Amino acid sequence: MKSTIAKTLVLLVQIIIVISSFGLVCNADKTDEPAGREETQAPDVSYAQDDTEVPKYFFRTIEVDDIDPVSKQPGPGISNAQVNSDSGIYRYQMTGNQKNAYEKIRNCIIDIANGRSACTKFTVTFAELGLGDHHDYTAEELGVGSIIADGEISDEAANAMSQKTIINMQEIINRVLVDLPFDCCWFDKTATVKADNYSVGATVIGDSVTIHYVGDGITFRFPIVASYAGSNEYYVSLSSVQRALYASGRAKAIVNEYCDLSDYGKLMKYRDVICDLVDFNDQPVVDDSTPYGDPWNIVYVFDGDESTNVVCEGYSKAFKYLCDLTDFDNDVTCILASGNFFTTDGTDCGHMWNIVSLGYDMNYMVDLTNCDNGSLGFYDSLMFKKYDSNPSSNVYRYKVKGVTFQYTYYDYLAEIYSEAALDLSDTAFVDAPAIYCKNSRNVVDLNWNVVSGADHYEIYRRYENGNWTRIGSSTNTYFRDNIASEGKYYYGIVGLTADNKALNVYNDKYSVDCNY
Repeated sequence: MKSTIAKTLVLLVQIIIVISSFGLVCNADKTDEPAGREETQAPDVSYAQDDTEVPKYFFRTIEVDDIDPVSKQPGPGISNAQVNSDSGIYRYQMTGNQKNAYEKIRNCIIDIANGRSACTKFTVTFAELGLGDHHDYTAEELGVGSIIADGEISDEAANAMSQKTIINMQEIINRVLVDLPFDCCWFDKTATVKADNYSVGATVIGDSVTIHYVGDGITFRFPIVASYAGSNEYYVSLSSVQRALYASGRAKAIVNEYCDLSDYGKLMKYRDVICDLVDFNDQPVVDDSTPYGDPWNIVYVFDGDESTNVVCEGYSKAFKYLCDLTDFDNDVTCILASGNFFTTDGTDCGHMWNIVSLGYDMNYMVDLTNCDNGSLGFYDSLMFKKYDSNPSSNVYRYKVKGVTFQYTYYDYLAEIYSEAALDLSDTAFVDAPAIYCKNSRNVVDLNWNVVSGADHYEIYRRYENGNWTRIGSSTNTYFRDNIASEGKYYYGIVGLTADNKALNVYNDKYSVDCNY
């Protein structure tokens, strides 16, 4: 029986071979034959020799750490930022990847706050980091021994590719939080910023081995405050953005209302307005479970609702925001400072306040929270005053009504701001004096009010639309200026102590223009 089956199978195989051969012959018959070719002549067939090797592909994931702004606040990496005299109020001048990533994240945050975008997943592309869209690197270009080892992308190559994309996102978060008091209102700084991993790919063709980045770039997912959240996890709601923009519009109206005041007058009026609009919100203080949101931000200050109040962070951000919107006559800069706040009457907690620079190395502490009605510092005892003692570079003490107020900077502030920005003046600020002038041909006689504490004065002049120039000094409140030509002039007076500490800044609102 087995023999019969075997014979049958052999026969079937032979039949299949014959049928297959017949099919091949039929297909061949359908082709055009050259003229004169005999039917039995075998065709001339030339087989192309293909030496191209099949590429081999390898992929590897590069892990990117999530960022928890609350638990870790490392300083910037030296490879991405450097101490520079041109860094202004900041300790580090961002360079390379850090600068490119900061500008991208900053612009994305601004777009969210202004309604130009809703998605809080921000991608820093490889092209934005200066790495091109699909640039392939050889082992030599990477500075590694090999790209492929033991059948996969080597640790050495993966690490080299990772180093090209390194970003200190924690530093960027710290910077935008102090840079953008309004635009960050939707960002939940107490939650984790998620970072998506990315991949690199290697291509092997014969002896050629290259590696490249896969995808668009590195994506960071910024969490949203509950009251700003939309229908999806990383999308803000349109209504919350409109609410914030309404508050922003009211803040801009305040700045416009007081634009004719002196620099000092504007700052003091901002104190009045903010303290009139809100009271201190005790709820977050007594209930630690209060979710981070508007009480810590500026929207509650300018929303027109008397029932919405803020904590110290809201006061400080609102003050900075008004300053940021203001076109000051002089170089006035306002920053956010935070740290431990201790008083001898029993307070010991975290706190936020402002430092305002009025030029001439005159930096002053401004604590609106403790200058509000009902507080010990009311009305202005903790604004533009001389500190009582400075036991260390990060500690300043003020004495008000028998109570000592101690402000201690958090350590990470020294990684953000320059020493000059955090160093407070050891003299109290005095507003610019009123100036009186009497002019005759080519001569202007100046008199001004006494600046309390001044040992001598410096006199400044500028032409219309020109820059200020120091033209002389005086130990009394009189100065004669000889004018070379007719025109419109402005004058400013700065009072200084015996050791040349400036007591005030000059500005146009207290200066005099003279026509000839």
